[in-house]
Amino acid sequence: MEDGVLQGATEILQRIHELGIQGLSGTNSTNARIATATEMDELNKQLMGLANTKNSNGEYMFSGFKSTTLPFSKDATNPGAYGYAGDTNSRPIQIDAARQVTDGDPGSSVFGIPTGSSPAIVPSPGSISNVFEAIDKFTTDLKANTPNSASLDDISKALDKVTLTRSSVGARLNALDNQESINSDANLNTKTALSAAEDLDYAEAISRFSQQTASLQAAQQTFTQVKKLSLFNYL
Repeated sequence: MEDGVLQGATEILQRIHELGIQGLSGTNSTNARIATATEMDELNKQLMGLANTKNSNGEYMFSGFKSTTLPFSKDATNPGAYGYAGDTNSRPIQIDAARQVTDGDPGSSVFGIPTGSSPAIVPSPGSISNVFEAIDKFTTDLKANTPNSASLDDISKALDKVTLTRSSVGARLNALDNQESINSDANLNTKTALSAAEDLDYAEAISRFSQQTASLQAAQQTFTQVKKLSLFNYL
């Protein structure tokens, strides 16, 4: 499910990046930039919707251990700022005796941008805490007809981060598939051994055991007689 959400996020960010490049072009009129900014704002809302996705258990996918807490929201008192209310934890799943994989990724590592700004300051290009702030800052500047390429750089960083996270999810899915195959083989071997024990014909087994015991006793007696021959006495 996370892989599907990240695929959608990747597609949205790629479209936003394309629009950002168009918006930076010097041939754009003010109205054209406003139209571009409007589309980017709508895409930003869609992206936040994905970031606030719930899984099949009704838990927020990107909130870490705080799975009942809405991860991302717009700060009502600080224009352009978006807060993250989740934590940075991921739950491990035991897939065999000595191996674990994480069941997801916290939103701060998926949609965050490494350099953060103080919550009391309106985010500026190059000091953005998450992708939503980067997009909001870019669209605000576009509407003012003063687009800043640093904002597009922030969006590019966010796109790279989502892409990298999706690659990690793919690697974990492959690990689960491989482990499932290993576990299936182990289950088959166990069932085969269990079936051999449960389906044993005790009468036939006792008869076979008696025959093998008799053969062993005969061999032992024969060897005892052979040892008494004179040749063995001289060896």
